[in-house]
Amino acid sequence: MQRLLLRAQTGGRTDDSEDTIRKRQKIYAEETAPLVDEYGHRGLLVRVDGLGEVSHVTERLVQALDARR
Repeated sequence: MQRLLLRAQTGGRTDDSEDTIRKRQKIYAEETAPLVDEYGHRGLLVRVDGLGEVSHVTERLVQALDARR
């Protein structure tokens, strides 16, 4: 929560309050997170490590997409 509130201050996201962030997290947990299991069961989920330099993450994404073709 603290990280997100700090991002709101430094990133100019004036709409990010603790209440707004909690609502967004609740919606994610209820509506978005279950899609990971669903797409995994269908064989449509590809996990890619999103940590690191943008160029490295981009390279991993491209490799993952190419492997799916």
